[in-house]
Amino acid sequence: MNEGLLSKRYAKALLDYADSVGMADELYPRMKALAREIMAIPDIERILSSPIIAKADKRKVIMDLMPDAPEILARFVDLVLNKEREEYLAKMALVYADLYRRSRNISVIRLISAKPLGAEAVGRICRTVESQTGGTTEVEQTTDESIGGGFIFQVDDRRLDASIRGQFERIKRELLQKTDKL
Repeated sequence: MNEGLLSKRYAKALLDYADSVGMADELYPRMKALAREIMAIPDIERILSSPIIAKADKRKVIMDLMPDAPEILARFVDLVLNKEREEYLAKMALVYADLYRRSRNISVIRLISAKPLGAEAVGRICRTVESQTGGTTEVEQTTDESIGGGFIFQVDDRRLDASIRGQFERIKRELLQKTDKL
């Protein structure tokens, strides 16, 4: 079965069930954290995809990543382990987060700037996006001095590169195109 389709089915089932029992909001940050943890530690991915490691050991590793996990999440992990789908757990967690955001009209804003942006500037950006989408926003802000200045702004699948590095790259492309025509 297609990995993306499989992950989406499990994530959707979890979200539907969590919504029905009023736990979807509590699971959302936990699923984001679970995906981050699994992807950040390559050994965990290897453990989960290993056919040699016992299910009980895999369960312990997963549950150690989520101290104080609610019962619904522990039961979901057990289901995934019983169906031998644990190697897709990180993807399931990412898809859950994505489905949750879509169902709640939450846009993710990714801001990359050479220096941290002030709270007022970030607030203006959030208010602008919220007024256009009619929803709420989450901000992921990072700094990257290599962009030289300006910022790179991404909302969901739309991206605006207003960085100095981006401007130099556009100018370089334009010059190369012009020299190719000569």
